[in-house]
This record gives sequence, structure tokens and C-alpha cells, in this order.
Amino acid sequence: MGDFAVMMAKKGWIDAQPTPNRATGAYCTSFADPKEPRIFMTFEGSMNNVLTLAHELGHAWHNWVMQDLPRYKLFTP
Repeated sequence: MGDFAVMMAKKGWIDAQPTPNRATGAYCTSFADPKEPRIFMTFEGSMNNVLTLAHELGHAWHNWVMQDLPRYKLFTP
């Protein structure tokens, strides 16, 4: 998981720099093509930010390990 988090950071797949007019909060999304997760959040160095980033990395990891499954099977019983 640590290697995955480093890869996400090195590839620029975590957008967390505070910028003017950026709202607080966080979310993770995944794209069908290319099959890459992205994390968007505002990181200002608090422990809450660390926990939020860890939470979103969990979503990203889930998307990453499921990337080769057909998308329609992810949502049908």
C-alpha cells in the first residue's frame, strides 16, 4: 500500500495543493480510460487531512486492484 501511495504521488494522481477559491473536502474518482484513480483534496497539514488522504487512498487502491474487471460486473449482482 505504501508503494501504491508513492506511485500515486509520483504520477501526480493526487491533487492536494491548497489554491485560491478551492473548497475543502476530498474525493476519489476513477476513469474508464485510462484506468487510473485520482484524488482531489485540500491538504493543509492537519491530522484530519492525513486521515482524509489515507481514506481516499483506500478508495484509490480499491479502484486500482479492480481496474481489469469489466465495469458492468462491478454494479450487477
